[in-house]
Amino acid sequence: MLFIGVLVSAMLAGFVLKAIAANCEPLPIGPWDRRPQPTAGRLGNYLDIQIHNFVALALAGVKSRNYQKIQTPHKSKDLPFPDAAPDW
Repeated sequence: MLFIGVLVSAMLAGFVLKAIAANCEPLPIGPWDRRPQPTAGRLGNYLDIQIHNFVALALAGVKSRNYQKIQTPHKSKDLPFPDAAPDW
């Protein structure tokens, strides 16, 4: 079931990229690209190159979190079910 969900998500992302690319101006990949085409692959490559700018924008003003391991964990005694296997 998870595979189907991932597949549907990938297809949806592809459809969205195709729709956006069709309505945008063609993106040249390099100086050799004399007649660029408005395709989803070119838009995907462009967005991949620009990902650092998106990450910086998305994380602007967000405080970093410092996670650490709990050194002395406490075992809960009021769990609704007993342990599956006894501690021997």
